[in-house]
Amino acid sequence: MGAIGLRFRIPSHNSIRNWACKCGYFRVNCNQVREGSHVVYVDESIVFGSEKNLLILGFPTHKTPLDRSVSDSDVEVLYVGISDSWRGESVAVELGKINKNTPIINIFSCVSWAKNLLSSWETLPVEVRERLVFLQEQQGLIDELSEQHFIFTCVCELLKNKGFSAVTKSEIKERLSGFGKSENAQKFVAAIGIYLDTLSESCDSLALENCVCSSDIIEGFFCKFNRSGEPPKNQP
Repeated sequence: MGAIGLRFRIPSHNSIRNWACKCGYFRVNCNQVREGSHVVYVDESIVFGSEKNLLILGFPTHKTPLDRSVSDSDVEVLYVGISDSWRGESVAVELGKINKNTPIINIFSCVSWAKNLLSSWETLPVEVRERLVFLQEQQGLIDELSEQHFIFTCVCELLKNKGFSAVTKSEIKERLSGFGKSENAQKFVAAIGIYLDTLSESCDSLALENCVCSSDIIEGFFCKFNRSGEPPKNQP
């Protein structure tokens, strides 16, 4: 407590945890009124015993950063709830309570679905094609989004598995050099280039040759660390 000028005993870890939990509850309840469209991240993988915790984070679409990835400082807690299970219907109910204008980031799943249907169009029953004719009408948009999906996946795959470095940056730019047929795809590739340059500047300022870009890498190291203490197989 001396760091903030208070001459009291250091609080116990339980007190600090309670304060942190109450702070989180405050953040949930201090932003009840939300207007306009929001980008939303939904996570129901957090488990407490036999119960699952539904966490919904989000931020206004007009505050979307264009020169870097989204960080925890950009988002706010929109909802926290606990239940025995969270299915699509129950999650949709909570999203509806937050904001009726809230979009969910699942556009690429829809694009893949549309591409698969269009690629097998002639094999679909006539009645199905009649209902999905709007896909053919939007063939150009679907192809454009599909290209952006490929670009996005390419960048994420390299950063997730290798982290960021000068070598990774060169590999990403080499892979993307043949893409960007549409105007929007070209803008996307250009924005990725700006993002990579920003990462390079950050790494240089911190004297880092490599930068971890995915929690999966950290989790992988923890798994290796945990296994390092295990006895060899077939031995007691």
